[in-house]
Amino acid sequence: MPFYLGVLALLVLLLILGETTRGARGWFYLGPLALQPAEFAKIACVIFWAATLERLNFDIANWRHLLKVLFLVALPVGLVLFQPDFGSAFILAVVGAVMVLYTGLDRRKFMFLALAIVVVGAIGWGLLHDYQRGRITTFLNPQADPLGAGYNVRQSIVAIGSGGFFGRGLGLGTQSQLNFLPEQETDFIFASLAEELGFVGAAVVFALYILLLRRIYRLIKEGENLFTNFLLLGIFTMLLAESVINIGMNMGIFPVTGITLPFVSYGGSSLLASFLGLGLAQNARK
Repeated sequence: MPFYLGVLALLVLLLILGETTRGARGWFYLGPLALQPAEFAKIACVIFWAATLERLNFDIANWRHLLKVLFLVALPVGLVLFQPDFGSAFILAVVGAVMVLYTGLDRRKFMFLALAIVVVGAIGWGLLHDYQRGRITTFLNPQADPLGAGYNVRQSIVAIGSGGFFGRGLGLGTQSQLNFLPEQETDFIFASLAEELGFVGAAVVFALYILLLRRIYRLIKEGENLFTNFLLLGIFTMLLAESVINIGMNMGIFPVTGITLPFVSYGGSSLLASFLGLGLAQNARK
């Protein structure tokens, strides 16, 4: 509860005192340091949701249980959407949904959850800025604005394709080193990596993620209680969703959302949150 209430307070303060960067009020600036509360909200929410699901002995067929948990999920998701940070809100929603669905699902509950997703999606669309809506419409039609909203994705795809099998060499990628590829150290770092290390380097990154996620999944199967299982499942889902969405948006198969690549993208808050998740997963096995 303290972690959950703490991040909710930070997210509320962020809407009042946070500074706007790239159209979103998502950071506190403390001198040279920038703190992104949404990243730590993912970890705090996973801990609190896991504890709540265990305490309730959660039964998805129980409407009171389901509505209570959905409310606890919707609070941080809504506050992050108000920034607006659609990427982080989506990750929080996916993690919450997977943890809820872990206990099983019947047709009525599935229809209810589908309706909730539609409602949240409609509200979220209304909260998005024009440039964020442009990212989604550009995903549906990449050629609509090749020099505007579609520029980032086009340059990312060019960078990945130009890497070939072995890549251009570390530090020798023309798209990234000559700054044709935007945000090459954060959102589009996978494209930069694929350009310089090629298919082989990208395959190694895939293999490392699969190995990491497989180990966490194995811990879930060995979990001794509901809290451990829910906690590990939340961390597993967070890392999987962030990895898949970031790589997918680099390849043009997902809309650009600003989600970083875990353990690879430059960024203090994201990197620290990912390592906090790994620390919790490692500790959960004891």
